[in-house]
Amino acid sequence: MKLEQVITLHGIFAARAKEVYSVQLALKILKFKKATAAEAEFYAERQRHILSTCAKTDEGGKFIFTESGGILLRLERAEEYRKQMAELDETETDAQITFTAPDLEELKLTLEELEAAADFIEEEKDDGRGNT
Repeated sequence: MKLEQVITLHGIFAARAKEVYSVQLALKILKFKKATAAEAEFYAERQRHILSTCAKTDEGGKFIFTESGGILLRLERAEEYRKQMAELDETETDAQITFTAPDLEELKLTLEELEAAADFIEEEKDDGRGNT
């Protein structure tokens, strides 16, 4: 599992954190977040480090933001930023948490969100009689 996939799924769950779910789904989400907390912290720390070397800062050392809310990169470091973030995103993790399609049914995922979550979704096994 790639680190970017873990972080993306964290983001999907974070965006929906105030919604009410069944206890079963809420527990699965909490288990996922707990099992991948170290990966999320590692990603955040590495991203901060990469930004500290590649982003523009003001006189006080604070990042300069674009009008759209992104962090402005130093032009001469933009390619290095993209390279380092791509390497970070591709970092392999040991994430073992999976969901089934019925587990996530109540989330009403968009196609984009489903694509991001797809590798965490375990397909149900067919019992040979057409039942899963």
